[in-house]
Amino acid sequence: MVNPSKQSNFIIGELVSGGQLSFIVENLPKTNPRTGCPGQWMFQQMMTHFGPNVTAIQGNWVGASSDNLSAINRLTAGTAMTIEEASKQTWTGMRGKDYGYTQVRVVGTPAGTPGDFTSAHVLFTK
Repeated sequence: MVNPSKQSNFIIGELVSGGQLSFIVENLPKTNPRTGCPGQWMFQQMMTHFGPNVTAIQGNWVGASSDNLSAINRLTAGTAMTIEEASKQTWTGMRGKDYGYTQVRVVGTPAGTPGDFTSAHVLFTK
């Protein structure tokens, strides 16, 4: 789904690996006040589209431009918080929670160290 008034405001999602939802959502440039369709609304539309076929929600976060990865780094820096706990407090984690996907499993080994991860892949399940 692409906002016709702001082409850099979109959500793209697909079901992969037995119903895992893989998606990208953007609203660039980031402005204050915010313009474009809210990401939460777009996520709701995507979940309505895929419905009960979603078995899990993927978090594939890479690089400094990832808001979710930035949140992970902020939450794990200088604390004992695990990446699983921090993942629940990301934008994706909160959207998943809205639909009952509250369990987090880290897939593979995150690149980097707490507070300085460069990539992470997590899976939110019910």
